[in-house]
Amino acid sequence: MAIEFAQAGHDVHLAEPLHENLTEDHWETVEDASVAVTSNDVEAALKC
Repeated sequence: MAIEFAQAGHDVHLAEPLHENLTEDHWETVEDASVAVTSNDVEAALKC
């Protein structure tokens, strides 16, 4: 859902502490959609 919101023009901040939860292809798709990724839940929440 983060990708769709980013593609719709919203600023999206995704908290994902475990990088291995997604494949490299998924991470590339997330980055290409301009989704900001952090491992810190608090940081992501404060950016909203």
